[in-house]
Amino acid sequence: MSTVFKLDRGDKRSEFRQVKKVQTLLVGFMRDEGMSRSMQRDYLQFVIRALKTDIIKSAMSRLLFKSLKFSYKDDSAIASSFLPAPWAYKILGIEDKAETKEPFFCESSAYMAWPAEVHKLVPAISDIEREGFQQQKNYTDGLHFPELNFTIVRNGRHHATAAMQREGITLNNVDVYPLAPLFPYLDTDGAIWRIGENTQDVLDPRFAIMYALARLVYKLDATGSLE
Repeated sequence: MSTVFKLDRGDKRSEFRQVKKVQTLLVGFMRDEGMSRSMQRDYLQFVIRALKTDIIKSAMSRLLFKSLKFSYKDDSAIASSFLPAPWAYKILGIEDKAETKEPFFCESSAYMAWPAEVHKLVPAISDIEREGFQQQKNYTDGLHFPELNFTIVRNGRHHATAAMQREGITLNNVDVYPLAPLFPYLDTDGAIWRIGENTQDVLDPRFAIMYALARLVYKLDATGSLE
């Protein structure tokens, strides 16, 4: 299990971790409001977008207020730990369902870059201010989840972070992991990701909630109902 950004199980935000509770509240609200199928879908997508915005902004806030000693213990695991699709694909033996796209444009409102060290970010900010984000200057890649329209930058995170307030960036390539193949098998309660007896810690409960809501959208599209 990764220990990066691990939240205490006794964290006062534990209420927010109860994914089933969040789902129940949202579904109940939509039912009480008498929303049509299309309105339900629009509302779920709205909540997912709101969570993405919160994640992106809080990533910037954490960066600004962390000490200069800020760094990760397991740098290579960062990108794939927030939403562990690569781990899940490997367990299910469906690695061939992932694909690589190159180049890949990320809208500024649809990607997260989590820098490894503030020291490395400072020159990246200067580069971006002087020259803008240049795909060919530094190798960049990431993980993309189409159901969420969200990309987590894996390499080139410092320049990607420096460019977050701009219109968007183009990565050299991304590994695309559709979530639909995982929906029948990967579950989460907001604290643990689980496939059978295989588990991994949830590093940020907002990703667990986005995954659960994306699964509701998928169910709504497939069956026409959330019941």
